[in-house]
Amino acid sequence: EDYGPYMSIAPKVLLSHAGPDDGVNENSMSVLTLEKGIDFHDRFAVPVFVIITLALKETKGYLNLTEKIIKLANQQSMVDQVIHSTSRQDVYYLIAKYLDLI
Repeated sequence: EDYGPYMSIAPKVLLSHAGPDDGVNENSMSVLTLEKGIDFHDRFAVPVFVIITLALKETKGYLNLTEKIIKLANQQSMVDQVIHSTSRQDVYYLIAKYLDLI
C-alpha cells in the first residue's frame, strides 16, 4: 500500500529491493514463489507469483544484474518454469544459470 504497484516489472513478477539506507549489511538476493498469486492491482492485471528481492550494500556495479533480472522476468516461459518448479534447488538453478551466477 505504501509504494504501489511500481515494483511489478513483468506479468507475474515483482522486484523488491533494499539498500544501505535500509540496513543491508551484505549483498544478497532471494526468490519467493507463491502457490496462490497476490493481486497488486498493477498494469499487468494478473497476480504476482514470483517475488525477487535484491539487498545491496552498495548499488554501484549492479545495474547489469538488475537488467538481467528484468529480462528474465519478461520471458514468460522462464517465469512459468520458476513458478512450477518443485524444489528450491530447481528455482536456484534456473535463475542462477540465467543470471550467469553459476
